[in-house]
Amino acid sequence: MFVRAASHIIEYLPAKPQYKKSQLDSVQIIADLPAELKQEINQLDSVQIIENLPTEPKQPNNQNHSVSSYQELQKFQQYRQELNAVCSRLYLTLRDGSDRNVLSPSLTAEVEKESCKLQSQRFRVAVVGEFSKGKSTLLNALLGEEIHPVRDIPCSGTVTVLKYGQQQRVICKYKDGREEEISPEEYQDKAAISEEAALGDVGNELINSELQEIIFEHPNLELCCNGVEIIDTPGLNEQAERTLVTEQVLKTTDAVIFLTHAHSVLTEKERELLLYLKKELNPDRDDEAARNIFILVNFADLLRREESRRLVRKRVETIVMNQNLIAGENRIHLISAQSALEAILDGTENQYVKSFQDFTKSLEEFLIEKRGAIALQESAAGLKQIIDTGCEELNQYQKMLDGKLTLPEADKQKIFEQMAEVSGRDVKIRVLARKIRQECLEESHESWNEWLKGLRERIISKSANWTSKHSHLLSQDQLTVDYANQFVRELTQDINFWTNHKLSEIVKQKIGVLDDQIYDNVEPICKEFELFDKRLNTNLFIQFKDFATSDNRGGIRITGIGIAASISTIGVDVGGFVGGTLGIGAAVGAALFYLTGVGTITVILGALVAAAGGGVGWGLLEGEAVKAQIKQKVCDLGFPKFEESSQSILVDSIQEKIIAVFEKIAEASSDVMSKAIALWENLLEQQEKRDLQNQAECETQKVWLADKRRELEQVQNQIEAILNQSAE
Repeated sequence: MFVRAASHIIEYLPAKPQYKKSQLDSVQIIADLPAELKQEINQLDSVQIIENLPTEPKQPNNQNHSVSSYQELQKFQQYRQELNAVCSRLYLTLRDGSDRNVLSPSLTAEVEKESCKLQSQRFRVAVVGEFSKGKSTLLNALLGEEIHPVRDIPCSGTVTVLKYGQQQRVICKYKDGREEEISPEEYQDKAAISEEAALGDVGNELINSELQEIIFEHPNLELCCNGVEIIDTPGLNEQAERTLVTEQVLKTTDAVIFLTHAHSVLTEKERELLLYLKKELNPDRDDEAARNIFILVNFADLLRREESRRLVRKRVETIVMNQNLIAGENRIHLISAQSALEAILDGTENQYVKSFQDFTKSLEEFLIEKRGAIALQESAAGLKQIIDTGCEELNQYQKMLDGKLTLPEADKQKIFEQMAEVSGRDVKIRVLARKIRQECLEESHESWNEWLKGLRERIISKSANWTSKHSHLLSQDQLTVDYANQFVRELTQDINFWTNHKLSEIVKQKIGVLDDQIYDNVEPICKEFELFDKRLNTNLFIQFKDFATSDNRGGIRITGIGIAASISTIGVDVGGFVGGTLGIGAAVGAALFYLTGVGTITVILGALVAAAGGGVGWGLLEGEAVKAQIKQKVCDLGFPKFEESSQSILVDSIQEKIIAVFEKIAEASSDVMSKAIALWENLLEQQEKRDLQNQAECETQKVWLADKRRELEQVQNQIEAILNQSAE
C-alpha cells in the first residue's frame, strides 16, 4: 500500500480516454541517416490515481506538450553530423592520393577512426537514488512516455539503458554473454524485481539475477532522440548494492541525476551515497566537488508553502557545500516528477512542468558545454592533424616533381634497412611488454597475499567503531544488517587502500620501465628521420613526431612526454586504475552480498540466541555484549566467504586490468612503429612514381597536387566554420 504524508490527497477519477503524444524533432544520431519528424498519437484508456492536488489548477492547452524541444542538443547533433560529412569528403581526397601512391594509406585509416568516433558519440546520463524516490516516474517524464514500471515498492531490478533506435525493441544481455530480444510488452516484467524481493531481500535477487543489463530502443523517446542514452540503475540503498552496479554504470557516464525525497531530503545514507558517487566519478580528486551530479528533490508538490520549499533548498545547498559534494550552476532542482508527467501526457501546463523544464535545460547546457563542445574540438583536432600530415606528404611529392628532392640508390637501400630495423624494434617492445607485465603480475600477487595476512585483524579492530541506531532487543535483524553493511564497507575501504598505495606503486614503476624501453627504441628512429631531413630536404621527423605524440596514440615520449605520464590518453588512467575504475569494490560487494540477505541474518541471530541459552537469556545480556557478539558473528561468516572469492577477485578484477594496461601500451607503441614504416614506404613510392613520369606527366601531377591542396584547405575551412558555429 502507499505510504504518503498526511497532507497527501488521494483522488480516484473515473476511466476516461486520454491522448498521448510522443514527438521526435531532432537530428538523427546515425550520421548517414537524416532526421525525420515523426508524430504518433495513441488513444489510451486508464484510471488515473492522483496522489495530490496541484497547488494551482492545470491550464488547458490545445497543443500536446513536450518536456523540452532540446534545441541545443539538436544543434550539437547537427554539428556532429556536419563534421562527419567532412570526414567523408576528407576520406575521398586522401583515398585519391593513396590510390596514386602519393599519400600514405594510413591517413585514410585515421579518417575512418575519427568518423567512427563521431558516429558513436552519445551522451550518457545515469539516474541514481535509493528505492522509492520516484526514479521510474522521473524516467517516464524525461522520456515523455510511460514505459517504466511504477510501484510503491522498489521495482527497478537491473541496469536498463534507454536509447534511440529506428524501431522499438528490447534486448536483454545476460552475464554469460547471451543476448535475447523480447517484446516491448514483456519489458516491464523483465525490468522489475519481484514483489517478494522488493519487500524483503533485494540484494539476493540482484546478485542471483542472470541479467547484466536491458537495452530499450525506441524511435520517439524524448531526450534519447537527441543523442542521449539514459541509464536506469537499481536503487542503491546499501553499500553492497551500490558497489555491485557502480563500475558498470559510472565508468562511461557523462552526468548523474541523483533523486531525494522532499520530506526526507538527503538522509545520512544518501549523503554517504553522494560522497561515494563523487569519488567514483572523480577518482584521485577527493578535494574537488563533482560538477556532473544534479540533485533533484522529488515530491516537491508535498511542500505546500513557499517557505517550506525555500528551507528544503537551503538545506540541500548547505549540505553539498559543507561536504564539498557538487559544484556548478543550477545543479539543484525541486520537482514533482508525477505532476510533471501527468501534465506532459495530458498536454497541459502547470508549475511542475515549468520546474521540470528548468532542470532539463540545465542538464542540456551541461552536456553541450562541458561534454559535447570538448568532443567536437577533439574530433576537429584529430582531423586537422590528418590534414596537416597529408599536406606535408603533398609538399614532399611537389619537391620531387620540381627536382628538389631525389632519393639516391644508396638512400633507398638505407630506407629498406630502416624499415627492417623498425619492425625488429616493434617485436622487441612487444616481447619486453609481456616480460614486464608478467613481473608486474607476480609482484602484485605477492603484495596481495601479504595484504591478506593482516586483513582479519584490521577489520575486527575497526568493528569496535561500528554503530547502529537499532536496538539489540527490538531490532536485532536491522542491527545485524547495519553491521554487515559496515563490514562490507570496511573491507572495501581496506582493499582500496591497498590498490591506491601498494598496487599503484607496483604498476607505475613497471609502466615507467616499459616507457623507458620504448623511448630507447623510438629515439634512434627520430634521429634517422632528422638525418634524412637535413640531407634530402624532407620533413619526415615532423610528420613522425606529430603522429607519435598525439593523444590518440598514447603520447609516446620523444621530447619528455612519456606513456607513464599520459597513460590516461589511451583509456587507462593509472590513478583511476588503482582506484574506483578498477572495480575491486564491485567484486567485494558481489562476493559478500549474501551477508545482508534475510537468510544469513537469520543464521547469525539464531546462532547468537542459541549461544545465549534462548531468547530469554539473550534479553538478560548487556547491550554492548550482544552487539559485540553480532559483530563477531558477522566477521566469522564474512571472512571465509571473502577468502573463497579472494583469488577470483585478484585474477578477474586486478590481473585482467594489468594485462589490459600493458596491451594498450604495446599497441600504442606498435602504432607508432607502423607509422614510421609507412613514412619510409610513402617516400619510396613517391620516388618510384616520379621516376616513371615524363615531363608532361609531371606537369599534370602538379595540377593534381594543386587541386588536392585546395580540397584539403576547403575541408580545413569547413572544420573551422563548424567549430565557430558551435561556439556561438
